[in-house]
Amino acid sequence: MLAVRAAALVFENLTAVVKDGMDKTARANMSLACLYASMAFSQTGTTGSHACSYILTEVYGLPHGEACAFTADAWLKVNAKVYPRLNDHARELGFADADEMAEAINSLKRECGLKTTLAEAGIPVSDLDTIAEKTMAAGNFANNVAKLSKEEIVEMLLQYNV
Repeated sequence: MLAVRAAALVFENLTAVVKDGMDKTARANMSLACLYASMAFSQTGTTGSHACSYILTEVYGLPHGEACAFTADAWLKVNAKVYPRLNDHARELGFADADEMAEAINSLKRECGLKTTLAEAGIPVSDLDTIAEKTMAAGNFANNVAKLSKEEIVEMLLQYNV
């Protein structure tokens, strides 16, 4: 419930904050989204997109939030295949399923000017094996419901090579 409410607030307010940083209502709602998300994380831990974000921040300089968002759509799709309840959560947010929600995440990233391709993020394809290894080595990777191999993570990351 906390994660779903946090996501709803992000979808409803993030672009408003990016367009007008002085929009106090949107900023307050984003703060509330942050609170709800952190409360949800305290119960479940973070998963694949966070595990992947560490190397994206450390090596490629993506800010933590942008690094998490960079692969959030892909991890949502992968995890929904083994945990169909994520489709229910997507429907609670007004989407047909997790795939449609993932597309909305991509749209939101583009609207906010976030990097959406390996090239934009300065990530060479030749680094994907290392990124996959570092992702798997992160402690919170164990929390991810889809147990991906290194090769599967590389394949997932290749979708950003557009």
